[in-house]
Amino acid sequence: MPGVPGLVRQEESGRGGMAPARIPAVGGATGAVARAGTERAGRRWIVTGALAFAVVFFGTAPSLPRGLASWDNTVKVQVARNILRGVGPILTEPTPDDGQYVLEGRRGHHYSHYPLLASVLHFVTVGVEAVGGPLREGLPATILLGLVAWALVAWARRSGASPPAAAVGAVLTCLGTALWPFAAYGYDNLVEVLALALILWAGAGAERRRAWLWAGLAVGLAYATRLGAMFLVVPAAILLPVQAPRGLRPTLRRGTEFVLGCVPGLALTLYYNYLRFGDPFGWGARPVDLGPVANMFVPWFSTQHWEAIAGLTISPGKGLLWYGPPLIGVALLTPPLVRRQRAAFAALAAYAVVALLCLGRLTFWHGDWAWGPRYLAPLYLAVAPLAWWVWEQVEPRGSRARAAAAVALFVAIAFQALPIVGHGVSTYVSGTVRPLWQSGALATPDLDRPPVPADNRLLYFRVENSPIVSLMRSLPAQISDTQATSQTVGGLRLTMSNGWQRIARLVLCLVAPVLGLVFVRFTRRRFAHDAAVEAGTCGSRSPAS
Repeated sequence: MPGVPGLVRQEESGRGGMAPARIPAVGGATGAVARAGTERAGRRWIVTGALAFAVVFFGTAPSLPRGLASWDNTVKVQVARNILRGVGPILTEPTPDDGQYVLEGRRGHHYSHYPLLASVLHFVTVGVEAVGGPLREGLPATILLGLVAWALVAWARRSGASPPAAAVGAVLTCLGTALWPFAAYGYDNLVEVLALALILWAGAGAERRRAWLWAGLAVGLAYATRLGAMFLVVPAAILLPVQAPRGLRPTLRRGTEFVLGCVPGLALTLYYNYLRFGDPFGWGARPVDLGPVANMFVPWFSTQHWEAIAGLTISPGKGLLWYGPPLIGVALLTPPLVRRQRAAFAALAAYAVVALLCLGRLTFWHGDWAWGPRYLAPLYLAVAPLAWWVWEQVEPRGSRARAAAAVALFVAIAFQALPIVGHGVSTYVSGTVRPLWQSGALATPDLDRPPVPADNRLLYFRVENSPIVSLMRSLPAQISDTQATSQTVGGLRLTMSNGWQRIARLVLCLVAPVLGLVFVRFTRRRFAHDAAVEAGTCGSRSPAS
């Protein structure tokens, strides 16, 4: 990065991560100065990571919708409450759709088909409610998103970025892509994003002690939350042998650490299966047939399989690019980005191929009636290296270039606030899907179930039926809605029109880009100059001298 590349890369040759790098023993005053510089550098990165978490969490938390809108989270919260009451991880009340959610287990108990930690995450949701706070289904996912921001800062350090560049990367990735709406809607796929971020952190630069153990722990716990986390072993397998030092023995050592880290999550998954079905490798069966989507997979490389792959990447309805526009920049700037982060992009590409091939076989690759391609959420991490590169290009070009970049960052984040303000999922179902269903254009028999493959082209490959287009089309009417409803703000019950409520929520959402810009400015003013000075100092004390 401009002004600091020497220092940053010198730091990364050591332990990296969020801790100070090891430095060679140096005698006298020179050694003391070098150690003090390294300690200051470590503190800078710790502060940057902590601020990244705070900006993401406090910038998005006020805009989180209240209550439980998702049926998935309604089921998970019921299990969480039963665990905390001492009843156990069972279902004791009807779910929104027993045929979809309920599994028959041992001793006549009913269980959710979700892995155990998917419900444990909602201890936070239930705990906040128990102390008198609001019930917000997106709170656990927002905490995960904050941890993703911290992990991205750690990955930036290991990859040779400066603290300001790391700040831009964390803000743009977490708030300028669909990761923010995913968190607001309470999608727990953020746990997979965090696990992949830790894999990329562990595999960047030279080998760091116990880094792969932490990465394995994250992957194992992610698998105990979402079975789709199994695909994360692919990017890990790509990075393990190419990291320095290379060779069979170092690779086996790193691989052993990674596997040992995965053990707790795998053991928890097997134990939960045994608890439910009496067999660690048993998965049970739903007592009620799911109807047209009971067969969850389509044949390999069939028309529906290729259709799903195209749908997840480029379709206007669920295409990855349209829900995270910075990814378009990644696609356009692939050559320079790959040259700088060859191993990381190889890992991301391998993950993309495996995830697309496997998820494309699902009859509901679109993630049911949901916002965006949430099953492919980990791929939004590719935006971080783009942000680092853009910072490197913009910083030397003066205040005008930085102002233009700040405006672009603000707009990217503000765009992601719209599906939160406009309730993207319910707006899509009520404004687009239901009229199509009522007209007889859809083969899907029931809107309470996932859409059948026969409707994919109509729903997701036609621009006019895209959830994004549906949202944009409805926003003017939502903002001009004069129907008065009541809501609670700060303990006070206020009555205002729906339109004013939307505007108030938009203002709350815009806190996130403002905090993001302040964060970037702070790291640039506070840390970039210090790093540049230390880089010059380190340069004057090179080994040759």
